[in-house]
Amino acid sequence: MDLSKWQRWVMQTAARWDDLVDIVEATEIESIDKEHHDIIEQILNMGEGITTDGAQTYNSEQLSKQLDIVKELKNTLHQHRITEEYFIDRYKLPGGKEKLIEHDAMIRKIDGISEKFDEGIVSTFQVMKKVLIKEMILHINGYDKKTFKLEHFTPALLEAEKWASVLILLST
Repeated sequence: MDLSKWQRWVMQTAARWDDLVDIVEATEIESIDKEHHDIIEQILNMGEGITTDGAQTYNSEQLSKQLDIVKELKNTLHQHRITEEYFIDRYKLPGGKEKLIEHDAMIRKIDGISEKFDEGIVSTFQVMKKVLIKEMILHINGYDKKTFKLEHFTPALLEAEKWASVLILLST
C-alpha cells in the first residue's frame, strides 16, 4: 500500500493520539507541538458516545456535552492562533497570512457543522472529526512545518541583545 493511502486510512480510523503520532510532523517548537497534540486529542474526542445507527436515544445532557466539546475546541483553536501569531510576528516568520487564513477557514467549518448539529443532525460530529483530523494534519505538516523551521528564527536569534528574546526557543 502506498504511504499516502496508508496515512489517509490512519487519519480516518484514528481513535487516540498514539494512532497519529507517526504521521503528524513536529514543528520543533515545543509549545506549538503541544498545542497541536491537544487540538488533535480534542478532535478525536468529538462524537464520543454518539452513533448514527439510530439504536440509541440521546438526552439533552448528552447532546449538550457534545456542544461543549466543540466550544472547547474553538477556544483552543483561537488560543492556538494567538500563539502562532505571536511567533510569526515576533520572529518575522514567513507564511503568516496563509496560516491565519487556514485557521479562520477551520473555525468557519466548525461553525457550519455546529449549526447542522443545532438543527438536529447528530451524525455531523463523526463527519467533523474526520474532516478536521485530516485538515489539521495537513495544516501542521504543510503550513506549520514550513513556517516554524528553525532556520527562520536565525535572524531574530542573531539580533537578540537579551536572553529574554530567545528564552522561549530554548526548549526547542
